[in-house]
Amino acid sequence: MMLKGLGLTLLKHNKDVTLYVKGESTKDANGEYVESVAMKSEKIWPSTPISGRQLNLSDAGSFSSEDRNLFQLEPCDVELKFNDEFKVNNTYYVIRDIKDMRDEGGFIRYLGRKKDPQIDTEIEVIP
Repeated sequence: MMLKGLGLTLLKHNKDVTLYVKGESTKDANGEYVESVAMKSEKIWPSTPISGRQLNLSDAGSFSSEDRNLFQLEPCDVELKFNDEFKVNNTYYVIRDIKDMRDEGGFIRYLGRKKDPQIDTEIEVIP
């Protein structure tokens, strides 16, 4: 059963979001692997705090009430994956769970864990 209307109900939660898609790991001068940001993208996507039901169903300690859902409603030029980051209201989150609901509800849900400490992500654009 298609629940496309479910995705449309999320539109009232639209927020300005900055996506940080990680690039390939490279070695620095000390020979340590460093992940760089390959792409930074500004979007307006729905975002909600994690629900009590999600907290109850998750493994103990895996998520907290400070974590956030991010919803992708339309096809996008950016492909998000685990450990990519997003920023909502000057708070950074790291993607820890992805649920593809395109067939059922017309969206993809990314669950982001609050990043501590809150330090701006360095941006190195890889051509």
